[in-house]
Parts: sequence; structure tokens; C-alpha cells
Amino acid sequence: MREHLGEPRLHALGDEATYVVWSRPARDTETTSERTGRTRVRRETASRSGEALEEILEGVGLEFEASSSTFGSRGSVLPTSASQFLFSSGSGEGERSEILCLFRGGETLYSLWIETEPGIDRGRMEELLGRFGRVAGIENTMMRPNWYEEQLGVDSELKFNIWFSIGSSIAFVLAILGIGWWRLSRIEF
Repeated sequence: MREHLGEPRLHALGDEATYVVWSRPARDTETTSERTGRTRVRRETASRSGEALEEILEGVGLEFEASSSTFGSRGSVLPTSASQFLFSSGSGEGERSEILCLFRGGETLYSLWIETEPGIDRGRMEELLGRFGRVAGIENTMMRPNWYEEQLGVDSELKFNIWFSIGSSIAFVLAILGIGWWRLSRIEF
């Protein structure tokens, strides 16, 4: 399974769960059309990777619940399509519920692995996935959709100051009009 997940990139401990982010380059596959003979290169998606992971989990003999949904729509990260798996590992006192969420960002396939208390349901899984941004310390970054609106203001630093924005725009327009007036004044009609 490690070959499918890639390399561990981030490990975060929450109050109720452990989060590990794995990543690897998305794989390309070539398919040739029998009818036209054209070769097409397709980049691996979260759903294709999820299908391959299903085969791996079935081969190991784990019972799991699989679903496809949108990951990151809870305000902490930008939404992206994802394949999610919920399964249990261990037995007795060592039993744990595990959540595996596969999603793609650009050329990279990410796997978010969450370990938590045994016997969780889908609602609890969604709650733990929603907490990932806060636990990993990335919730208050530019990844939030309304980040710029929160920064813009009258007393903000210069690059987000509304008065500087308006003033620099007016200065630019006046400079362009001045150059235009100067060029027109040099032309003899």
C-alpha cells in the first residue's frame, strides 16, 4: 500500500485523531483508440486512484466503506473531488478507525490518513476531515475563499489598504492622461 500512497509529508496530532498526509506524483497512462489509432495520455485522478486502492484493500481482506465527495468545502481549503475510505484496523484494545481521503492537487496525488477511536460513522468522519485544516495549521492561510476580503480595509497594511489602492489608481490615470496631453500638444495640426 505504501507504493500507492507515496511518501509521508506531514504528521499532525489532534485531540482526537492523528493526521498523516502522503503525496506522490500523479501517474500518466496511455490508451490507444482501436477505431482511430490515436494515443491519449490520461492523468490519474482521485477516483481512479480510489479504484486501485479498493482493489488493494479487498486484497488485504479489510472491510471498508468507500465514497466520493468534495474535500475542503468546509472553509479550510479550496474544494476538490476526493475518494474517501472508512475502515477499522487492529482488534481488541488496539482497534482503531481509519479514514483515508485521496485527492489531487495539480500534478500531485495526496492521501490524508486519519486514525481515531473505533466505531465512528460517516458523520464523524466528515467532522474529522473538516478539522484537518485547523489541526495542520493551514486554516488561516490564503487558501480560504474570502481571505482577501478579510485583509482589505481602511487601516490595513499598505498592500491591502483601500485608500492606497484608490490613490494609486487615480495617480496612474492622471499620469497616463498627462502623457497623452503632452503627446497631443506636440502635434501640429
